[in-house]
Amino acid sequence: MILLIIFSNKDETYIIIMKNMCELPNSSRIFTFDLKGSTVNREVLKKSKVDVFIHGSEDLKYKLLSEISKEVLKDKDLINLEIKIKLPKKDLSLLSDMAKSDSEFLCNNYVTDYSLFVTIHNYSKEEYESKSYSYRVMVSEDMKFIYCFSIIDFLGVRIYIY
Repeated sequence: MILLIIFSNKDETYIIIMKNMCELPNSSRIFTFDLKGSTVNREVLKKSKVDVFIHGSEDLKYKLLSEISKEVLKDKDLINLEIKIKLPKKDLSLLSDMAKSDSEFLCNNYVTDYSLFVTIHNYSKEEYESKSYSYRVMVSEDMKFIYCFSIIDFLGVRIYIY
């Protein structure tokens, strides 16, 4: 899947074409998170929705999930929904190394407004094993979920004149 981004100022239009960061199908997606490691102004869901998700009936949770799955949630939502990302140790180590090297690269290039983009999907053994995914796609320790991890940045246009 290809993502097309178009943005412009009054004089010029810029077009960016890039591969979609989420390699997994939207039909299996449960949650999407934009995580920065802060809880300040990092909340999308109202308390009433969180309460339904935590304490509501299965029918109410299912209905709410169909709404929530279309939203990009943030750090505080991950905490409030009591979601735990559980990976096998080898994948946890790989994710840690990936985040460290990506953040060092971004820091060295003076990019400081980046996030960990995480999508959480229902695990389907048939679907997962029928395709080849990159190292950014990992199965949960309990084999119930599939996660896709990416580092994303707010795009800023930098022009260098030599």
